[in-house]
Amino acid sequence: MLALACEEFEVLGLTTVFGNVPVEKSTENTLRLVDLAGRPDIPVAQGAARSWKMPYKGAKAAVHGEDGQGNTFLPPSPLKPLEIPAAEFIVQQVLKYPGEVVIAALGPLTNLADALKLDPQIQQKVKGVVFMGGNPLTPGNASPTAEANVQSDPEAADFVMAHSWPITMVGLEVTQNTILTASDIDELAALPSQLAKQVFQAYRHYLKF
Repeated sequence: MLALACEEFEVLGLTTVFGNVPVEKSTENTLRLVDLAGRPDIPVAQGAARSWKMPYKGAKAAVHGEDGQGNTFLPPSPLKPLEIPAAEFIVQQVLKYPGEVVIAALGPLTNLADALKLDPQIQQKVKGVVFMGGNPLTPGNASPTAEANVQSDPEAADFVMAHSWPITMVGLEVTQNTILTASDIDELAALPSQLAKQVFQAYRHYLKF
């Protein structure tokens, strides 16, 4: 939502990954969000269905709802994902716009690790990688020691972190202190945007959690 609202950003595409819900549901949710945002031009590429070493452990319905969007259960979007997988899409975009692309990774790093395996030169051609994950300065949220995104695919995270590209980690010490207040949510609910209203409805589930 933030990226789409900021004129400073050109969103080249969105990729999906397993995590809060299976990757197929994640893709459905992402297509719905770009549809609600009135941006059907933004391509969506489906990514990894499981981690490098472990089977998928299942959805986090208690946290994120059965649908992964706060039990809002909106109908699916008529939009369709790209036919190429997320890793290939990432490589294509980085090579197409050398020195310009910033990859923002909000889930497990499997797609990024797959892209790096597919074409290692992207680490020299990407402008930067920013990922939400890790907890070097605070206890974990998935276990006493582990943050959920890294724990979901630690081998992929290790592979991504071991390479020489410009990378910024936004860990739990940041995300757990960056909150939406009740007044923020009320302001969001008052907007005419259908996407804002969807986020407001989903937030009510999170508030109960």
